[in-house]
Amino acid sequence: MGWKDLNANFINNIQISENNLIWRQQSTNDLYATDCESDILLKNLNTKATLNLSQVLNKKISDPSLDSNKVVYNGCQNETRDVYLYDLITKKENKISPLTDENTRNAYPIISKNNVVWSCLGECERGEGIYIYNISQNKISHIISPSDVLFKTRLDDIIMNNIALILPTEDEIAIYYITANSTKVIETSYPLSIDISQDKLVWTNGLSAEEAGLYLFDLNAVAISKNPSELDILVRQHAPTYVFSAEEPYFPIDPYADGDKDVSNNRDNYRNGKFPMTPTIFYTITDYSQEISTEHPEGFIVIQYWDHYAYNDAYIKHKLDWEAIHKWVDKKTGEVFYTSASMHFWNNKYDGDVNGFLVEKGSHGKSNDKFMYNNIKMIFVEGGITLASNHYNLQTLDDLAIHSSSNFPGERGKFPTEQDRYKDPDKAIRQNNISVEIAEIQVNDSPELRVIDSKNRVTGLVNGIIKEDIPNSAYIGLEERAIVLSNKNIRAELKGIKDENYTIKITLVDGTSEQITEKDAEIKTDDIQHYTFDFQNNINTTNPQDTNKDKKISFMQIPLAAAAIATAARLRKKWKKTVSLRK
Repeated sequence: MGWKDLNANFINNIQISENNLIWRQQSTNDLYATDCESDILLKNLNTKATLNLSQVLNKKISDPSLDSNKVVYNGCQNETRDVYLYDLITKKENKISPLTDENTRNAYPIISKNNVVWSCLGECERGEGIYIYNISQNKISHIISPSDVLFKTRLDDIIMNNIALILPTEDEIAIYYITANSTKVIETSYPLSIDISQDKLVWTNGLSAEEAGLYLFDLNAVAISKNPSELDILVRQHAPTYVFSAEEPYFPIDPYADGDKDVSNNRDNYRNGKFPMTPTIFYTITDYSQEISTEHPEGFIVIQYWDHYAYNDAYIKHKLDWEAIHKWVDKKTGEVFYTSASMHFWNNKYDGDVNGFLVEKGSHGKSNDKFMYNNIKMIFVEGGITLASNHYNLQTLDDLAIHSSSNFPGERGKFPTEQDRYKDPDKAIRQNNISVEIAEIQVNDSPELRVIDSKNRVTGLVNGIIKEDIPNSAYIGLEERAIVLSNKNIRAELKGIKDENYTIKITLVDGTSEQITEKDAEIKTDDIQHYTFDFQNNINTTNPQDTNKDKKISFMQIPLAAAAIATAARLRKKWKKTVSLRK
């Protein structure tokens, strides 16, 4: 079911992006009124509310262009035109075109994701031509001349984020690839209406009946065959898919995309909607051409995909969270033969090409299934957002080189270039077999479960309140489950809140071995029961408050054989997963 606005007359420049619709509507009934004698109207398709942007800004504006929650437009002042960027979330306006005088026209702005282009005529700061503005970097570049056809252009981030600018003339369409600084020409006749989206170019054509029609052109052949490098193609081809948990509060960002150079306020700015809605993944490539072997006669490369979050909200809570996925690609075949994904203190490792990863809620660690390691489940709830490679900006990590790595203090927020897995990923990950220590304790009924370390810090339930005081730990309330990483000096404690039977499951990982046990037991109201374990062969259970020796819980030996069977079954998957210590 649709709708009709009966008051919308003399409309032009209509565009739709996500849930917003924008158009230029003449404010008078004069068909020959100039474009500056118009109102720019914005309609939210969810709320049906209409905003007159011209009135909000109290100025004459024209030629709007919309992408998600950002609008660009011309500000009209006599014959002078400037380009402005307006954020629909923060309600802030910024002038982005260079300083001009009365003889300068910055006209026909177009926005696509992180970039704005426009045409400059007259006394332009860097000469007449087409200018591009990178929003996250707050950077202007003069990219091409002349500029007299810009009013028919379209801009989009297509294959490889190799931003394409369409420049039609009377007998051809020139596709200018901004990042590659190269051009592909399509011969045609009098291209009229023209548009581009992702990998498709469409236009209407011709002044004669023989040539008139609607044309569709696949840009994949254009972009891949001539413009991007072979490495760029591999980066896009193997870019991973991220599957986020439901209720995940943070998604990958460019840490400087909020418009300031202070990353310490990123968590607050993210919560306040100051970052672009489209996520960003960074990449870099490490060349191992010298590592020639029978399996890899021309060596290999490692493509690193880095995702940054304003905050880590689980286990080790901290600002400025960097995670990574690495892919080993054979230089001769272009095929991925090894994959790794960061998870807490280690990297999950897989033989072959793994493309889809679940992202743990809050911590952003990654696994190709719901388990952080073997039988230990990570914090993940179905129903979250999936980011395929065409759903996020893919930028080179070099884009951040203008900033100082010292802006990212602390071990957990350390900038990628300061990490071993960036400097030499093959040594730090693939050749590193140091493994991890994890304890997971879970109950299936109502006793309060808490884990206590040697300093009496607690993670779990205490009188109905969740506490997570042990470093590198988490309590998942809905699952009555506690996880502690890299800490052997712990014990579990249960407090009875009623007389009942319960089941406790304990999983211990130490080095390359995994021990699993389940035990049925009973507990009385207000009784306290302790489970102590040494990560070797035993789980011991005692009940110091129970004076009835007949009901005392006895010491118990872990069924190691059963644990080995369970572990072996989990490893018989399509992808073999191992771990290495993250550095």
